[in-house]
Amino acid sequence: MTPIAIRTTGALAAVAVCGLVTACGSIQAFFSPTTPVSSPPPPTVAADSLGTLLTATPWQTTAVQDPHGDPVPLTDDRVRPYLGFVYFARNGTFTAFGLDDAPAAHGDWWLTPDGKTRTMITKNPAGQEVSRRDVDVVILTDKEFVDRVRPDPTRNNDWFDIVHTPTDHRAPGT
Repeated sequence: MTPIAIRTTGALAAVAVCGLVTACGSIQAFFSPTTPVSSPPPPTVAADSLGTLLTATPWQTTAVQDPHGDPVPLTDDRVRPYLGFVYFARNGTFTAFGLDDAPAAHGDWWLTPDGKTRTMITKNPAGQEVSRRDVDVVILTDKEFVDRVRPDPTRNNDWFDIVHTPTDHRAPGT
């Protein structure tokens, strides 16, 4: 079996899925509020883990739903920062691009062992942590990945489900 890196927080708190940045202007704006963190080296888990589903394919945002299940256009400014293509690597790193292939973010990611939450930590070009975003994993299969993004983490009833599906889109520059 090939190991995959998965990191856990000290309290195994809700770790989550972030959307992708396309029109935010800065990585910090997308991942705000900024929470500096230092992470221990990741443990490894078997290749049949939930993390394998994320690393098996590039993911593309294909739809967004509001809390009532109604569709939200991908052009809506409220969700635009969470849209794009994301590439999760087995070593616990990720790279994200907007739907227009503009660079959006890169850094580290991990799931909680139960797969219910994911964290993405952005890093600057020097490899220093810039910010983190935790989101709920609503669905994670080989056909669909849905994360629940709360633009304002203090408002639990205000969220968007960001729907990603597998794509054969190659990361720009590869």
